[in-house]
Amino acid sequence: MIRHINVAEADPKQRQSIPELLKSIEQIRRVGYCFIPNMPMEGAGTVSMLLPWDMFGRPLAVGVGGYVGRIQPNMHEIIAQMRAALAKYGKRQHLWEESLAARIEREGVPRQAAE
Repeated sequence: MIRHINVAEADPKQRQSIPELLKSIEQIRRVGYCFIPNMPMEGAGTVSMLLPWDMFGRPLAVGVGGYVGRIQPNMHEIIAQMRAALAKYGKRQHLWEESLAARIEREGVPRQAAE
């Protein structure tokens, strides 16, 4: 992970160390989102959040990217909208999983899934 982060930084003095990365991860987990300005290029940035479910054991995230000059002044609204959407979609995802589990219990494993 640290190599992936540092590959874009030409100045060795600006590259992140493992302790700095761990501190950043702790902060991200505490606030529930991550904002990275000027990455992958100058002037662009992304606000991202971990989804409340995974896919085949792998964590998933969603992000909103764009011009930093537009994202930064609207961060609170973007974060609020993302949290609301995740809460709403998370409920639907849970209901879908419950209905699928009930159907499998009632009808057995679908034929195409068993093959």
